[in-house]
Amino acid sequence: MFDERQKEIGTVLEEIAEKSMKEWTEKEKSMTKECSGNEDITVAVDAGWQKRGSGRSYDSLTGHCSMIGTRTGMILDYSLRSRTCRVCVTARRMKKIPKVHTCRKNYSGSSKAMEADMVVQMVADARIKGTNIMTIVGDEDATTIARLRNKVDKSIIKLSDSNHVKKTLGKSLFALRNKHSRLTTKIIYYFMKCFNFLVAQARGRPEEISKNLPALSKHPFGDHTSCNPGWCQSFEDSSMKFRSLPYGKPLKDTSNCRPH
Repeated sequence: MFDERQKEIGTVLEEIAEKSMKEWTEKEKSMTKECSGNEDITVAVDAGWQKRGSGRSYDSLTGHCSMIGTRTGMILDYSLRSRTCRVCVTARRMKKIPKVHTCRKNYSGSSKAMEADMVVQMVADARIKGTNIMTIVGDEDATTIARLRNKVDKSIIKLSDSNHVKKTLGKSLFALRNKHSRLTTKIIYYFMKCFNFLVAQARGRPEEISKNLPALSKHPFGDHTSCNPGWCQSFEDSSMKFRSLPYGKPLKDTSNCRPH
Protein backbone atom coordinates (compact mmCIF):
# COMPACT_ATOMS: atom_id res chain seq x y z
CA MET A 1 0.00 0.00 0.00
CA PHE A 2 2.88 2.34 0.71
CA ASP A 3 4.14 2.01 -2.88
CA GLU A 4 0.72 2.92 -4.25
CA ARG A 5 0.42 6.01 -2.03
CA GLN A 6 3.99 6.97 -2.99
CA LYS A 7 3.06 6.93 -6.68
CA GLU A 8 0.02 9.15 -6.03
CA ILE A 9 2.01 11.66 -3.98
CA GLY A 10 4.85 11.65 -6.53
CA THR A 11 2.55 12.75 -9.32
CA VAL A 12 1.21 15.64 -7.24
CA LEU A 13 4.71 16.71 -6.21
CA GLU A 14 5.82 16.79 -9.84
CA GLU A 15 2.87 19.03 -10.74
CA ILE A 16 3.68 21.41 -7.88
CA ALA A 17 7.35 21.43 -8.88
CA GLU A 18 6.48 22.36 -12.47
CA LYS A 19 4.34 25.26 -11.26
CA SER A 20 7.04 26.47 -8.88
CA MET A 21 9.81 26.30 -11.51
CA LYS A 22 7.71 28.23 -14.02
CA GLU A 23 7.05 30.95 -11.44
CA TRP A 24 10.69 31.29 -10.41
CA THR A 25 11.89 31.26 -14.01
CA GLU A 26 9.80 34.37 -14.68
CA LYS A 27 11.19 36.02 -11.54
CA GLU A 28 14.73 35.12 -12.60
CA LYS A 29 14.16 36.73 -16.01
CA SER A 30 12.64 39.82 -14.40
CA MET A 31 15.53 40.27 -11.95
CA THR A 32 18.08 39.74 -14.71
CA LYS A 33 16.42 42.34 -16.94
CA GLU A 34 16.29 44.79 -14.05
CA CYS A 35 20.01 44.38 -13.33
CA SER A 36 21.50 43.95 -16.82
CA GLY A 37 18.87 45.25 -19.21
CA ASN A 38 18.25 41.91 -20.92
CA GLU A 39 16.83 38.47 -20.13
CA ASP A 40 20.00 36.45 -20.85
CA ILE A 41 20.01 34.57 -17.58
CA THR A 42 22.83 32.74 -15.81
CA VAL A 43 22.18 29.36 -14.19
CA ALA A 44 24.17 26.95 -12.05
CA VAL A 45 23.94 23.25 -12.84
CA ASP A 46 25.14 20.17 -11.00
CA ALA A 47 24.31 16.49 -11.12
CA GLY A 48 24.26 13.62 -8.65
CA TRP A 49 24.04 9.86 -8.97
CA GLN A 50 22.44 7.07 -6.98
CA LYS A 51 25.84 5.37 -6.82
CA ARG A 52 29.08 7.31 -6.61
CA GLY A 53 31.66 6.77 -9.34
CA SER A 54 35.12 5.53 -8.38
CA GLY A 55 37.00 7.63 -10.93
CA ARG A 56 37.48 4.58 -13.16
CA SER A 57 34.02 3.06 -13.00
CA TYR A 58 30.67 4.81 -13.39
CA ASP A 59 27.79 2.34 -13.26
CA SER A 60 24.95 4.08 -11.42
CA LEU A 61 21.52 3.19 -12.75
CA THR A 62 20.06 6.65 -12.12
CA GLY A 63 21.17 10.27 -12.16
CA HIS A 64 19.57 13.63 -11.39
CA CYS A 65 20.46 17.21 -12.18
CA SER A 66 19.13 20.58 -11.02
CA MET A 67 19.35 24.01 -12.65
CA ILE A 68 19.36 26.98 -10.26
CA GLY A 69 18.97 30.66 -11.11
CA THR A 70 21.94 32.67 -9.85
CA ARG A 71 19.82 35.72 -8.94
CA THR A 72 16.87 34.05 -7.23
CA GLY A 73 18.80 31.06 -5.92
CA MET A 74 15.79 28.89 -6.76
CA ILE A 75 15.43 25.76 -8.87
CA LEU A 76 14.30 26.61 -12.39
CA ASP A 77 14.34 23.08 -13.76
CA TYR A 78 15.44 19.54 -12.98
CA SER A 79 16.03 16.39 -14.95
CA LEU A 80 16.27 12.67 -14.22
CA ARG A 81 17.90 9.78 -16.04
CA SER A 82 17.23 6.10 -15.41
CA ARG A 83 18.80 3.15 -17.18
CA THR A 84 16.30 0.67 -15.80
CA CYS A 85 12.68 0.11 -14.80
CA ARG A 86 11.90 -2.34 -12.02
CA VAL A 87 8.52 -3.30 -13.48
CA CYS A 88 9.99 -4.02 -16.92
CA VAL A 89 12.96 -5.94 -15.48
CA THR A 90 10.69 -8.10 -13.31
CA ALA A 91 8.35 -8.88 -16.22
CA ARG A 92 11.29 -9.76 -18.47
CA ARG A 93 12.77 -12.05 -15.83
CA MET A 94 9.42 -13.84 -15.49
CA LYS A 95 8.99 -13.87 -19.27
CA LYS A 96 5.76 -11.91 -19.06
CA ILE A 97 4.39 -8.77 -20.69
CA PRO A 98 4.85 -5.79 -18.34
CA LYS A 99 1.67 -4.45 -16.78
CA VAL A 100 0.48 -0.97 -17.70
CA HIS A 101 2.67 1.46 -15.76
CA THR A 102 4.60 4.72 -15.99
CA CYS A 103 7.98 3.49 -17.20
CA ARG A 104 10.83 5.59 -15.84
CA LYS A 105 13.54 4.19 -18.10
CA ASN A 106 14.60 7.05 -20.36
CA TYR A 107 18.32 6.56 -20.92
CA SER A 108 20.61 3.87 -22.30
CA GLY A 109 24.02 5.57 -22.40
CA SER A 110 26.83 5.57 -19.87
CA SER A 111 26.31 6.90 -16.35
CA LYS A 112 29.16 9.38 -16.72
CA ALA A 113 27.46 11.00 -19.74
CA MET A 114 24.18 11.52 -17.87
CA GLU A 115 25.08 15.01 -16.63
CA ALA A 116 25.84 16.42 -20.07
CA ASP A 117 22.69 14.84 -21.49
CA MET A 118 20.49 16.32 -18.74
CA VAL A 119 21.99 19.82 -18.97
CA VAL A 120 21.60 19.90 -22.75
CA GLN A 121 17.97 18.84 -22.42
CA MET A 122 17.17 21.47 -19.75
CA VAL A 123 18.81 24.34 -21.64
CA ALA A 124 17.20 23.30 -24.94
CA ASP A 125 13.76 23.04 -23.30
CA ALA A 126 14.23 26.46 -21.68
CA ARG A 127 15.05 28.00 -25.04
CA ILE A 128 11.89 26.49 -26.55
CA LYS A 129 9.82 28.00 -23.71
CA GLY A 130 11.34 31.45 -24.28
CA THR A 131 14.00 31.49 -21.56
CA ASN A 132 17.35 32.53 -22.98
CA ILE A 133 20.10 30.83 -20.96
CA MET A 134 23.43 32.26 -22.03
CA THR A 135 25.78 31.46 -19.13
CA ILE A 136 26.33 28.16 -17.31
CA VAL A 137 28.04 27.86 -13.92
CA GLY A 138 29.27 24.34 -13.30
CA ASP A 139 32.13 22.03 -12.46
CA GLU A 140 35.36 21.55 -14.39
CA ASP A 141 33.93 18.87 -16.71
CA ALA A 142 34.52 20.11 -20.27
CA THR A 143 32.11 17.58 -21.81
CA THR A 144 28.94 19.41 -20.75
CA ILE A 145 29.85 22.81 -22.19
CA ALA A 146 31.19 21.18 -25.38
CA ARG A 147 27.88 19.41 -26.00
CA LEU A 148 25.90 22.53 -25.15
CA ARG A 149 27.83 24.55 -27.71
CA ASN A 150 27.52 21.79 -30.26
CA LYS A 151 23.80 21.04 -29.84
CA VAL A 152 22.26 24.28 -28.50
CA ASP A 153 24.30 27.46 -29.00
CA LYS A 154 27.98 28.04 -29.77
CA SER A 155 27.97 31.34 -27.87
CA ILE A 156 27.00 29.91 -24.45
CA ILE A 157 29.47 31.05 -21.79
CA LYS A 158 30.95 28.70 -19.17
CA LEU A 159 31.82 29.90 -15.67
CA SER A 160 33.50 27.78 -13.01
CA ASP A 161 31.91 27.12 -9.64
CA SER A 162 34.25 28.20 -6.83
CA ASN A 163 33.63 25.02 -4.83
CA HIS A 164 34.60 22.77 -7.75
CA VAL A 165 37.66 24.94 -8.51
CA LYS A 166 38.75 24.52 -4.88
CA LYS A 167 38.35 20.75 -5.14
CA THR A 168 40.36 20.67 -8.38
CA LEU A 169 43.16 22.68 -6.74
CA GLY A 170 43.18 20.37 -3.73
CA LYS A 171 43.24 17.27 -5.91
CA SER A 172 46.25 18.61 -7.84
CA LEU A 173 48.13 19.46 -4.64
CA PHE A 174 47.46 16.05 -3.10
CA ALA A 175 48.77 14.46 -6.32
CA LEU A 176 52.01 16.45 -5.93
CA ARG A 177 52.40 15.12 -2.39
CA ASN A 178 53.29 11.71 -3.83
CA LYS A 179 56.55 13.19 -5.16
CA HIS A 180 57.10 15.91 -2.53
CA SER A 181 56.79 14.51 0.99
CA ARG A 182 57.22 17.93 2.59
CA LEU A 183 53.91 19.00 1.07
CA THR A 184 51.89 17.89 4.09
CA THR A 185 48.11 17.86 4.43
CA LYS A 186 48.31 20.90 6.72
CA ILE A 187 50.19 22.89 4.09
CA ILE A 188 47.79 21.83 1.33
CA TYR A 189 44.80 22.97 3.36
CA TYR A 190 46.55 26.29 3.97
CA PHE A 191 46.99 26.84 0.23
CA MET A 192 43.31 26.03 -0.30
CA LYS A 193 42.32 28.37 2.53
CA CYS A 194 44.33 31.21 0.98
CA PHE A 195 42.77 30.55 -2.42
CA ASN A 196 39.23 30.56 -1.01
CA PHE A 197 39.83 33.80 0.87
CA LEU A 198 41.42 35.44 -2.16
CA VAL A 199 38.41 34.58 -4.35
CA ALA A 200 35.83 35.49 -1.69
CA GLN A 201 37.34 38.93 -1.06
CA ALA A 202 37.15 39.82 -4.76
CA ARG A 203 33.78 38.24 -5.48
CA GLY A 204 32.22 39.68 -8.62
CA ARG A 205 35.50 41.38 -9.59
CA PRO A 206 37.40 38.93 -11.84
CA GLU A 207 40.10 41.48 -12.67
CA GLU A 208 41.01 41.77 -9.00
CA ILE A 209 41.10 37.99 -8.60
CA SER A 210 43.49 37.74 -11.56
CA LYS A 211 45.66 40.50 -10.08
CA ASN A 212 45.86 38.81 -6.67
CA LEU A 213 46.52 35.23 -7.86
CA PRO A 214 50.35 35.60 -7.88
CA ALA A 215 50.15 36.09 -4.11
CA LEU A 216 49.03 32.49 -3.77
CA SER A 217 52.53 31.21 -4.55
CA LYS A 218 54.36 34.00 -2.64
CA HIS A 219 52.40 34.71 0.54
CA PRO A 220 52.96 31.26 2.17
CA PHE A 221 56.73 31.79 1.70
CA GLY A 222 56.69 35.15 3.47
CA ASP A 223 56.86 37.20 0.26
CA HIS A 224 54.09 39.81 0.45
CA THR A 225 54.97 41.92 -2.59
CA SER A 226 51.85 40.71 -4.44
CA CYS A 227 49.53 40.67 -1.41
CA ASN A 228 46.57 42.97 -0.96
CA PRO A 229 46.71 44.99 2.30
CA GLY A 230 42.95 44.54 2.56
CA TRP A 231 43.31 40.81 3.40
CA CYS A 232 46.99 40.22 4.21
CA GLN A 233 47.83 41.15 7.81
CA SER A 234 51.50 40.47 7.20
CA PHE A 235 51.60 43.19 4.53
CA GLU A 236 52.23 45.82 7.20
CA ASP A 237 53.53 43.60 10.02
CA SER A 238 56.06 41.04 8.76
CA SER A 239 56.40 39.56 12.25
CA MET A 240 52.88 38.11 12.13
CA LYS A 241 52.80 34.37 12.79
CA PHE A 242 51.47 31.89 10.21
CA ARG A 243 49.26 30.03 12.67
CA SER A 244 48.05 27.56 10.04
CA LEU A 245 51.58 26.56 8.95
CA PRO A 246 54.07 24.31 10.79
CA TYR A 247 55.76 26.10 13.72
CA GLY A 248 53.88 29.31 12.83
CA LYS A 249 56.54 30.25 10.30
CA PRO A 250 56.41 30.82 6.51
CA LEU A 251 57.55 28.06 4.20
CA LYS A 252 61.15 27.97 2.98
CA ASP A 253 62.16 27.65 -0.65
CA THR A 254 65.29 25.57 -0.21
CA SER A 255 65.37 24.40 -3.83
CA ASN A 256 65.17 27.95 -5.22
CA CYS A 257 62.76 26.75 -7.93
CA ARG A 258 59.40 27.86 -6.56
CA PRO A 259 56.95 28.55 -9.43
CA HIS A 260 55.29 31.95 -9.73
